[in-house]
Amino acid sequence: MGDEKKVNFYDLFSIAYCNAANFAFHEKANILFKYLDNR
Repeated sequence: MGDEKKVNFYDLFSIAYCNAANFAFHEKANILFKYLDNR
């Protein structure tokens, strides 16, 4: 049981980390595109 909980926690952590990375990337991309559009 303990190993399964460790694996599930790791999966949730990796999913949350990927979501945060994607969000940060899209935020920077949106700012960049707005900057290019306003030039």
